[in-house]
Amino acid sequence: MKRLLLSIFSIALTIGMSAQNVGINDDGSLPDNSAILDVKSTDKGVLLPRVTTAQRTTIASPATGLLVFDNDTDSFWFYNGTAWEELGASGGGAITVKDEGTTLTTTATTIDLVGSGVTGTNSGGDVTITINSGFTHYIGEEFGGGVIFHLWKDAAGTEHGLIVALTDTEASMEVSGVDTWGGAYSKTDGLANSNDLVALNTPISTNTCASSCLNLVQGGQSDWYLPSIFELMMLTQNFFTVSKALENISGAEQFFVNSNAYWSSSASSPFDCWAWFMGEYGDSYTVNYTTNNGDDSVDVSHNWLMGPLVSLYNQYVGASTRAIRKF
Repeated sequence: MKRLLLSIFSIALTIGMSAQNVGINDDGSLPDNSAILDVKSTDKGVLLPRVTTAQRTTIASPATGLLVFDNDTDSFWFYNGTAWEELGASGGGAITVKDEGTTLTTTATTIDLVGSGVTGTNSGGDVTITINSGFTHYIGEEFGGGVIFHLWKDAAGTEHGLIVALTDTEASMEVSGVDTWGGAYSKTDGLANSNDLVALNTPISTNTCASSCLNLVQGGQSDWYLPSIFELMMLTQNFFTVSKALENISGAEQFFVNSNAYWSSSASSPFDCWAWFMGEYGDSYTVNYTTNNGDDSVDVSHNWLMGPLVSLYNQYVGASTRAIRKF
């Protein structure tokens, strides 16, 4: 009779516990009401099932959220409903860094970033970090009818850039053709220089480098002009990047195909204009010319240095022209 009563009591106790939350501890505290199982200890842990990778991947119909420890990878894995996913992967993911169109992928677990505007996303152990340089465009980008070769921001934070045309507007032509330059002496404002050169209102100046640039329509854009020398210098600094971009654009023309010099719109004297010359020290040439006033022809020789700042006789020497525009 006593055994029967004890068995009945044990069954009642088991049923009662299954309807409540359970606490396992060594201090006699009650389990938290929000937990179906509340395990508490200051010197012990919980051991979940420990399996091999082969055993884990052959578990039949794993429930979503199923958690095991994989002895082969020394890490916890859980089933997300469609596949097993590793928790706390160390060195398993890839770090991808993107900056102005350039992507670097590395399997390193850490990477040092210097700069502002750094953002990152994490998906399945892979980390993508985007460095926001503050510019929406980049040097070498095909944009606005040509290729971007310089970027800057004004005081208000507005982005601006310079774009070079895809082809030469002139293979070899005089830059002005008259013994006066009006106000075309700015080293920074090529558009103002170009308009000043055309405004000379002579038959010769209406068919020169400046007018060919101002009249250019390319890529749906019509605000091209002959660059100033400082604008031309910005192009020389990014010459390689722009040249590589031109290689991949259908119908584009590389630099220095038609001549070894490019005109700027910046005058240095009533007779001379700054130009971008590509050559080696010691190159020389002789030019026969006749001035517009009918003076006798004179032979002129010059020695050159490679670089963007080379003085050329404006109305006597033909050089190539490549228009630019800005945004």
